[in-house]
Amino acid sequence: MINTRLSANYAFKTNFTFSTLLTGASNVALPLAGESFDDFNVVNAANFTAAVAGTYVFTVDGDISSLLGGPAISILYNGTKYPCSLGQNGRYNTTLMFRLTAGQTVSLVADGVGINTNINGSFFGYKLP
Repeated sequence: MINTRLSANYAFKTNFTFSTLLTGASNVALPLAGESFDDFNVVNAANFTAAVAGTYVFTVDGDISSLLGGPAISILYNGTKYPCSLGQNGRYNTTLMFRLTAGQTVSLVADGVGINTNINGSFFGYKLP
């Protein structure tokens, strides 16, 4: 019983970095790389994929530096963008919970990315038992 419960608690943490120089962009998928841990292989370069159905918690934390104002960072789930809270000095942090079926994905996107913009952060989460 305990083994079954532990093996179904998927967790991951990955980093992401995105930069522009002379052009802006909209609806940019933020590349997930620099994996800190992902023992269950639920994260690839583009998104998190639920291995099993359940309730998952996701957190995005990072910073933005931009020449012309910061873009909007969102968690993309089921076709809907859930904006991350932007704080002082370009810092953002958001935690959200979603009910996923096996195979559903969650990714990060940025809208309104201006020239000379750098977006850095961590994307991590886990499945509730």
